[in-house]
Amino acid sequence: MAGACLIAWLVVLGMRHMMVVEHKSRHSFDETVERIKKIVEEAEGWVFPVPQWHFSDAMIKHEKPFKGVDKLIVFFICKAHHAHNMVNAKPEMASIMGII
Repeated sequence: MAGACLIAWLVVLGMRHMMVVEHKSRHSFDETVERIKKIVEEAEGWVFPVPQWHFSDAMIKHEKPFKGVDKLIVFFICKAHHAHNMVNAKPEMASIMGII
């Protein structure tokens, strides 16, 4: 039993590190944003269905700034083919895709 618990604990720790991976850009924040936009716009079938969201600005506007985060932009990126397949296979996926 102890071995099973240890393995489960190690799997949980490992999954936490695999779910969000941080990569530091070699470029400035603004240049990184522009590069992301260019890559998506040039990629076949990929689009921005919703404008980018300046999340940090919205929080400052509501007097709830983030500590240690000056700029935070959220991109909504979609490839219709993948979205179509996901929602058709499992409609509840739409709730995390932001399309309901």
